[in-house]
Amino acid sequence: PPALKHWATVAQAIRDRVNARLKPGSARRAFWERFVDRVFLDAPEEGVETRLMAEVDRLVTRPSAIGRVTIVGAGPGDAELLTLKAVRALQAADVILFDEWIPDDVLELARREARRVPVTPSAKGRSRDIAALVGEGKRVVRLRSRNPMALAGAVEEIAALEGLGVPVEIVPGVEAAPCRSDVIQVAFRRREVSQPGLCAAH
Repeated sequence: PPALKHWATVAQAIRDRVNARLKPGSARRAFWERFVDRVFLDAPEEGVETRLMAEVDRLVTRPSAIGRVTIVGAGPGDAELLTLKAVRALQAADVILFDEWIPDDVLELARREARRVPVTPSAKGRSRDIAALVGEGKRVVRLRSRNPMALAGAVEEIAALEGLGVPVEIVPGVEAAPCRSDVIQVAFRRREVSQPGLCAAH
């Protein structure tokens, strides 16, 4: 696609300057992770190279700018149904705060070095704890079941974080409706009735 080729050209144009300003480590990794996020969101606009280099300068002068919090929806709980963006967030996280009922196979997609912290519904001061971690430059993932924006508790948590001055990125979970075999069989029988020649064709 033209947009992807354009982003590749931008990456090639700034790579040497970025690597000269940012030493190997968390700051450089944070920059390129955010760059990839932009690639998936929209096409590069005029002056994008200047804005990207301004972001590099912020990462050099303010290490705390590296920290961020991403609220990730685990969807129905099947690791194979996680979005690509959700997996990328888990693999980039320093700390993962997860609902107690998140299955182990979802957590196994996170990078090995990430600290995993189970969260109970009754936990107090969670937003302040997350804000403190972000202030230390940590990349925090708040892993919630289903789609975060469909849960009142998640909306309140987002509002609390933003009230503390912490920008929040949201990665929605996949909405999966239950699929029962008896419903499929009824639907197939109805199709056979409406199309008498269907069985003969098989």
